[in-house]
Amino acid sequence: NSPNKNGSVLALEFLEEHEENGTGENIEARGQEKIFYLARNSGMEIICPEVLISDISAVMVESKRFTLAQIASWIFVNFLWGISLTKNSKDLVQKIETLLSQLKKDFGINSISDINQELSKSTDLEIKLSLRVEEINLDNLDKEILRMIQSPFQNHGLMNEIGIEMNYIRELFITANLLRVLLKGQNLFAVYGANHVVSQEPAFIKYFDES
Repeated sequence: NSPNKNGSVLALEFLEEHEENGTGENIEARGQEKIFYLARNSGMEIICPEVLISDISAVMVESKRFTLAQIASWIFVNFLWGISLTKNSKDLVQKIETLLSQLKKDFGINSISDINQELSKSTDLEIKLSLRVEEINLDNLDKEILRMIQSPFQNHGLMNEIGIEMNYIRELFITANLLRVLLKGQNLFAVYGANHVVSQEPAFIKYFDES
């Protein structure tokens, strides 16, 4: 970023993706791309108010509402759903192996078989992931099933309950980071989806009522 010339801050949900994409031709997020480049060229400060999934998971573990295996299985399915949305298969095998290694370290998950076993108990939807990492690809990922299993807006079992809790904790972190900008007296322009607006509205109404 160049020096902030106007005291304004742009908050983007996927800042890292925009920084890595030097062409500005990402069709999936073309609107956000244009906003990113306009803001950067005008000297606005650009931030990502998101929190790491590991931080959200840590809060989940502390709550003891769900087992480690359940949380790890949700994270894995959510990751695959994200991959299916972006349609980006670059280094997919490596990314999955890295995630599995982290899940083993943090949650004691040893294989995709462990995840399949947990999913069979935690959702009423039919899903069986390929046991071999190299066999998982965009062609055999059912995007709709993956969405329904982990979505906080569906009701197919325990995985959706985890999704609700994950989403709630994420919103708390995002809202706090956005309010931090306003409390500094800076102008804020945040680009997020409608669901975030609905979730965060009470906090911002209270802030502006008391300002």
